[in-house]
Amino acid sequence: MRRSTHWVATIVTALAVGLLAPTLASAAYEQVGTFAGTPGVVRVEGGSEESARWPEEVQLGGASGMAVNYAGAGGVPAGTVYAVTNYSFETRIARFNPDGKFSEAWTFFEQPSFKERCGPEGDPAHPVCRSRPRESGKPIDVDVDQTTGNVYVLDQVNAGENKIHVYSPDGSKLIAQFGVQAGNEATATSPDKIHSSRPGGLAVDAMGNAYVFDLNSFDNFYHRLMVFKPQSPGDYEHYVYAGQSHDIGAGFLGETQYPMNPVTDAAGDIYVAEEEYIAKLDPEQPSSLALCEFKFPKGGIEGMTVNPQSEEVFFFTTNDRKVHQLRACDAEGDFTEAGTFALSPKRTEVLAMAVNPVRQFEPSRTAGELYVASTDGEGGATKGTPPNREKESALGYIFAPPKELAPEVLSESVSAITSSSARLEGTVNPKGSATHYVFQYLSDAAYQANEPTGRFAGAAEIPLGGGLLEGSLPLPVSDAISGLSPDTEYRYRVLATSHCSSEDESKLCPGSGPAKAFRTYPLQSPGLSDGRAFELVSPALKHGGQVMPSEPGISSCTPVECKPGLAYNHAFPRQSSTDGNSVAYEGTPFAFDEGAKVENEYISRRGPSGWQTTNLTPKALFSKTGGHGYQAFNPDLSDGIFGQISPSLSPEAPSEYSNLYRQPTGDPLALSPLLNEANATLNCPSGTSEGSLHITYAGASADLSRLYFQANDALTPEATGGCGETNLYEWAEGQLHLLNFAPGGTETLPGSRFGSSLSATNAISRDGSRAFWSSKAGQLYVRIDGSETLEVKDPGKFLVAAADGSRVLLDDGCLYDLAKEACEDLTQGKGGFEGISGQSEDLSHVYFVDSAVLSGEEENGEGAKALAGKDNLYAWEEGAITFVATLLPQDNTERGTWATYIGNRTAEASPAGRRLAFVSSAPLSGYDNTGPCIVESGTENFNPGPCAEVFLYDSQ
Repeated sequence: MRRSTHWVATIVTALAVGLLAPTLASAAYEQVGTFAGTPGVVRVEGGSEESARWPEEVQLGGASGMAVNYAGAGGVPAGTVYAVTNYSFETRIARFNPDGKFSEAWTFFEQPSFKERCGPEGDPAHPVCRSRPRESGKPIDVDVDQTTGNVYVLDQVNAGENKIHVYSPDGSKLIAQFGVQAGNEATATSPDKIHSSRPGGLAVDAMGNAYVFDLNSFDNFYHRLMVFKPQSPGDYEHYVYAGQSHDIGAGFLGETQYPMNPVTDAAGDIYVAEEEYIAKLDPEQPSSLALCEFKFPKGGIEGMTVNPQSEEVFFFTTNDRKVHQLRACDAEGDFTEAGTFALSPKRTEVLAMAVNPVRQFEPSRTAGELYVASTDGEGGATKGTPPNREKESALGYIFAPPKELAPEVLSESVSAITSSSARLEGTVNPKGSATHYVFQYLSDAAYQANEPTGRFAGAAEIPLGGGLLEGSLPLPVSDAISGLSPDTEYRYRVLATSHCSSEDESKLCPGSGPAKAFRTYPLQSPGLSDGRAFELVSPALKHGGQVMPSEPGISSCTPVECKPGLAYNHAFPRQSSTDGNSVAYEGTPFAFDEGAKVENEYISRRGPSGWQTTNLTPKALFSKTGGHGYQAFNPDLSDGIFGQISPSLSPEAPSEYSNLYRQPTGDPLALSPLLNEANATLNCPSGTSEGSLHITYAGASADLSRLYFQANDALTPEATGGCGETNLYEWAEGQLHLLNFAPGGTETLPGSRFGSSLSATNAISRDGSRAFWSSKAGQLYVRIDGSETLEVKDPGKFLVAAADGSRVLLDDGCLYDLAKEACEDLTQGKGGFEGISGQSEDLSHVYFVDSAVLSGEEENGEGAKALAGKDNLYAWEEGAITFVATLLPQDNTERGTWATYIGNRTAEASPAGRRLAFVSSAPLSGYDNTGPCIVESGTENFNPGPCAEVFLYDSQ
């Protein structure tokens, strides 16, 4: 229930005109600075640690509690920040100016000798703050009443002492103290006493009501949210216990949530958070259900706060060491994630967070600043002993909404052109704002007939209703158009629009690409005009270059018959688009000044005047090392992916580091590096020397929107192992995500690899939602939708997965069903599994070799039976096993990999699995295949024995 009371109006009138700008739905916040000192080492020089001066300006970063007086109530500047600062033996309530500069600090203890007010060095009004040992009392949280500006501090004190102290906004006066600390007694015995609390355990609303998280471990971990109110409205000097808001009450084994980390919004609602749970509560209805809830399965929620005006929620988790941003509660009672952002430099712990909802970091951003405080550096390392002690300094961070800039259209292209349809494509950078985009298109005749200032007047637009983009990185957009006229020229462009004003929500900023043209093909009868069943795709004039064969390790011609052939250790993809109008293939340079020196990827597209060829390859591409060069294309050949060691091929890519690049084939120069300064932290040295970064492409979704790779570096904040340990990553929409989390999401497993050492076939499902990987110990896991890790409960190693990732075949003959979490043993418990020869895409059909007799006395079509200890080829179809033939040892020299022989495939199944083509030297059909047979390519060494033949098995 939302409440409209007098104090809301009080806040509004206290603010300067123009500060309450409309709050737009924003993308994830950006780190715009650090405050209260810089990361590094603070050394205590001479004397004892207790008497040495610690720099107070670093203490805001070490806060265990933090609050902002954003209304300027009580006569202090609007945006004044209060923090419970902790540094070595020091614990104070400190006040900072809106820019984060330290102003003053104070303490309050029962012993008069420990009362103190201090300030920064050079402040004549206060002595310099110095360290002293703690003897009693320790503030752990702070909050501000936005009506009076009074400062409420939650203290750790001895039994019988007051835990909550209320100070004037400048800290000069102690106004009230209440909330007695209980001893070892049950809650029912002393319901008005506070039994225990924690950092982040206090919240105050604008009527002076105080909410305190209370946990009684003596009383079986009874937990609740206590309420203290002024004895009468406006009496801030006398407080009374006012009961329990949302009395949880369960003990240690209860199933209810702990209402920790309370914080209030401008409407007076309360937000609480614990390990995996965030809720919004109405304090006026303590027995009602939560107004809004959010479940975070990964757990590790630590600090939490809310923008009191926009009601966006921010929380930090120790699980991934990131801040997560939630949109305000929606009509269905749910929070939804708006984004995540890491701290730079990284930190392991965050207890204090606060939002100034009205301050703008700079004019190009909407109002709202998020302050995040961390008590120590990553790991919290402290080394040395007093008086020469080094300690990583605490650090604070400032985050703000992304800059409100007009979106930028970076590229436009067209593909899959027919006589009546085409696919329009482009790249748009939303520049941090929610961006609406459309493709506009019309005939060239209509374009020319329009006024020069409005050439696209009356243009058709796709997608219907437009599309939505968010973020600060370039994003691909595309859509198909149909109903076009044959042999007609069209004009098109991308039009992108976003909100770009923090003052006026109705103001829009457009960004558009230049008008580009394409022409549809004329209507033609099926087949080629001259009746041929084939046509030349590659250009006839290659200026000494040549198309490379499918197996580039073998030269395309002999030294005697033509020019010398070239031997290669890496083959680029050879692929046709689904509509047959584009072909990608590998070749040596077709012209002296184009592409790379040796290996090049070409694309030929059918046009009105025939086939047009483009060299996609950057001149600086170096691909003589496996895993680099071109790796894959999407089905319509509109995008490709390739790897490069060095040099860097894009200004966005880190210089001289190994990288992967996504390339739109319609605009080959518009490269998107998978690793850039915005999404990756590089720990390995640059260059190609030993120990440098190595990145290996592993697979992708069919449309290349989700790309997977492994790298010997911890590239994201949650990754561990540093340089040298392999980690697995997914790249999607410009962001990197670590994959090798153990089940539960709290532990990472460096040293992992996709698939296994045996194979990686279909390790990435066709839609990119499932990725199979093996830990360093050899255990197989699958990562689902980038959010959940499942363990494959069988010790076998990965061989192949179904195209949709629903099943996986292991090297012990286990066909594991992920939905059932169970195996079907293809060997029927007899073992002897030697390897796979072929399989259907869904793994409903599997062809494998086994040394055991699995089919009894059954004969194949030639009257042969399986033989114990021999290489028996079997067909498995949803539980039914059929003996195919007994192979010879020379049919495959590598046990466990019956699909390869000297690097070449020796078997292949049809996609549905009905048929298997395989090679064998055995006379399986009665044909006399006695030699002579060439056994060494390029020589005249012959073998008079049986020659290998190709056989086709039809399971039906």
